[in-house]
Amino acid sequence: MLALPHHDGKARLEEELRAGGSPVVTVHLSTYYENWPARRLRRQEDGTFAFTLPHGDTPLPAVSVADLGPLVGAVLDAGPALHGDVVKAVGDLLPPAAYAAALTRSLGVPVAYRDVPYETYRELPLPHARAVADMLEFTRRHPDVTAADVTRARGLHPGMRTFESWADSAPEQFARLLR
Repeated sequence: MLALPHHDGKARLEEELRAGGSPVVTVHLSTYYENWPARRLRRQEDGTFAFTLPHGDTPLPAVSVADLGPLVGAVLDAGPALHGDVVKAVGDLLPPAAYAAALTRSLGVPVAYRDVPYETYRELPLPHARAVADMLEFTRRHPDVTAADVTRARGLHPGMRTFESWADSAPEQFARLLR
């Protein structure tokens, strides 16, 4: 059984607000691009980089933290036109191997994606490994972000960064890793 207390509480609140008749627009967040340098990439003995996730080839929604404010601002500016809607904050929706390829191009260093079974990831000696494994397993089993969601988010915020454009513009975030 997957444990997603951080998602369950948000879902209950959303249900309560909608049941109460409030003019609700919810913005569902994706994983952040900014998690890649600090939490995902690891230097390998041969000088290349790799990241390990239990996600197979299921597309993983992601967004830059810097795009959240403009997106939420656009949702607020839309006013009643979006009442009742769910807007998904997503700048890119790629399989993990495509994120690795984008990082390889941006960093100029080979980056590999290593898929591992969910059960293996849960037991890794990493902070919050169980919570991250459960969250990723849920998104793998129940993908609910589509290309249409990416198009909608980019329509609301035309400056929304793709993962590769973000990586190209954020070399300082990778500087510690590349030393």
